[in-house]
Amino acid sequence: MTGTTAQRPFSSTADGHGEDPCTLVLVCGSPVMLSGLERMLASASGVSIRYSVASVAELHGREPSPGLLVIDLNGLRVPRGTQIDAAFWAALPRTRGIVMLCRPEDPPDLIVALRGGVRAFLTQGCGVDELLAAVRTAWRGGVHVSPDLARQLVTQAAQDGADQDRLSPREIETLRLVAAGLTHGQISRRLGLTEATVSTYVRRIRVKLNAGNKADLTRMAIELGYVAGR
Repeated sequence: MTGTTAQRPFSSTADGHGEDPCTLVLVCGSPVMLSGLERMLASASGVSIRYSVASVAELHGREPSPGLLVIDLNGLRVPRGTQIDAAFWAALPRTRGIVMLCRPEDPPDLIVALRGGVRAFLTQGCGVDELLAAVRTAWRGGVHVSPDLARQLVTQAAQDGADQDRLSPREIETLRLVAAGLTHGQISRRLGLTEATVSTYVRRIRVKLNAGNKADLTRMAIELGYVAGR
């Protein structure tokens, strides 16, 4: 099935509580899915759809930027080889937030998406009530996560936390030199860094290893196997 890009303006009355209407732009490569999203959202109180497009490329060059971006990742029209990664989210126009729909069995990296501005994580099987609740939550600055994606988000967050605690190769090198008794000045000359950079590395290492002083750092370096015990 082929379809043409929709660029139809929609309007809706406010919800009667004095709150500005939630303005949306829809991005969906499937005409059938797009039609369903338009139908569900256009009739909702307090929601206004500015326009709909079939690809992210059609978002650029439009002013002003949309309030919320509702993007269906399944079948999205993107250049060949495009990954749904940090670069993908960063390339989108600046918005108030992003509402993302995906297949529950094939979500993108949810932590990366959160950092990229996604504020509502939905699966394509969500109902109208959940869709509207997610849109309104994102509009007000909150975060909504579909039950189908909650476990994956928690798992990825735990893994991301573990990765953040892991020492980088340069930090390991710095730790070894600290444990060997070198001063920050000596380490900076050995590694070709400024003393300020070395100090930054040492602070990061102390936070990651929960080490309070040089003796603690030396002990941790031995326990982690970065240097031989004395």
